[in-house]
Amino acid sequence: MLGLTADVIGLGFFFLMVRRPPRSTLFPYTTLFRSSVFGLVMLAWSTLACAFGPLMIVQSLGRRLNQPTAIALMLGGVAIAFLWRMQGWHVQVYEGLPGILIPTLIGLAISHKAPRRAEASDAPVSEAAPSKP
Repeated sequence: MLGLTADVIGLGFFFLMVRRPPRSTLFPYTTLFRSSVFGLVMLAWSTLACAFGPLMIVQSLGRRLNQPTAIALMLGGVAIAFLWRMQGWHVQVYEGLPGILIPTLIGLAISHKAPRRAEASDAPVSEAAPSKP
């Protein structure tokens, strides 16, 4: 009888140890790292793209942003990518798409057109600064 009780307790302890750990609701960001190495690499690349992609697009279109706005767009893009991943929507749509598209549209809406640079060939040579004899 004692041997049977020890076996039941041993099996019960074994199955308690083997079960999946509970998912914590206090730290939802831990679900970001419960994926494969490929998933983590995709998250790293999308984070990089969401941070710098909107700024590159806005500046390549000839628009200018001040420094605090640029930093806010970078942080916003990364936050959107992380939230997209935490909601589980990355299965349907890659998190880089909303993380790049939303800050780009915001950046284009609040940026200003960059002034044209004056080229040196625009002014005639004779109108240059007068030389002193």
